[in-house]
Amino acid sequence: MRFRLLAPIALLALTLSGCAAADASDIEPTEPAPATEPAVVEPTPEPDPVPTAPAEAFDGDCGVLATDDELAMAAGAALRPDPASTSWTAIAVRAVGGLSCSWSGGEPGWAPRVSLTVLPADVEVSDPETYCYGVACRFTSRIGTWWFTGTVEPVAGMDPEMAVMSLESAFGVRASQYVPVDREQPAGTWTEVPDCDPLAASADTSVVTDVALTANPTNLPGEADPGLYAAVTASGAIGCLWDGARAGFETVLVPGAGWAVGEAPADAEPVELAGAVAAAFVPEVAQQRRPTVLATDGANLMIVANQLPDGTDPAEPTAALASALLAAMN
Repeated sequence: MRFRLLAPIALLALTLSGCAAADASDIEPTEPAPATEPAVVEPTPEPDPVPTAPAEAFDGDCGVLATDDELAMAAGAALRPDPASTSWTAIAVRAVGGLSCSWSGGEPGWAPRVSLTVLPADVEVSDPETYCYGVACRFTSRIGTWWFTGTVEPVAGMDPEMAVMSLESAFGVRASQYVPVDREQPAGTWTEVPDCDPLAASADTSVVTDVALTANPTNLPGEADPGLYAAVTASGAIGCLWDGARAGFETVLVPGAGWAVGEAPADAEPVELAGAVAAAFVPEVAQQRRPTVLATDGANLMIVANQLPDGTDPAEPTAALASALLAAMN
């Protein structure tokens, strides 16, 4: 319906006979209205596209799992913390509310050594047991609201099973002081990640090397803590190895773990990536890590590491594969 504006009515001068017009001097001047400052509108900050990282179990303090003295008693030698792991398995452990730490007496991973992975009790883990092989033991035990799992390899001549018992006893004293952290997933978290074959069938990987890549399940670390395997399963993470045209890639998709992009190593460089709200390229470090792209669609995590022929720029094909897989998932 259209409305028509009525013309304003003109005000008429009053000219009644016998009434004198008011003297202008009799009219009191009015004060002008005070000037008002214009309202200042603060700009609304743009939300951070990377999800907030979840709180770490035990505030990330490996000393809660085992103190230096307890480790020395179990291993028969003083141990040093191994470098903090940035691997996708460590991300999976944190994603389900756990903490994984390791210590060695010499080179990381070499005896004497202790590695521990602790998970909330509601994560499905294998039945409690201690399995010993030679001079090492792998174990799983339920202590309060936690699964306490690990691998112990002490110095020669020490009983590894006794080492496990001492670590379990020491952690049991502290376990009741800590409760599992909140693990609420961000909106948009993938409810399921396909296995490698259907993922390869749905993703256009020919944009990477001009030929379609084939995919097979990636290998998990051998003889690792039982809790690590349980965390990977509980997180829903799927890892694949891709091959074709002399190119090799490893990819991992972790539902709800897009926060890991915000915790990329200090030498990572932000990159633009189709299908991602944030992404970073992590350059190669000899003998430690391959060129890697971390990307998130705002909720989930995509990791792509490559192994390409010498002289190949690693950033472009790695980013292309990440984009192709994000497109297939979303």
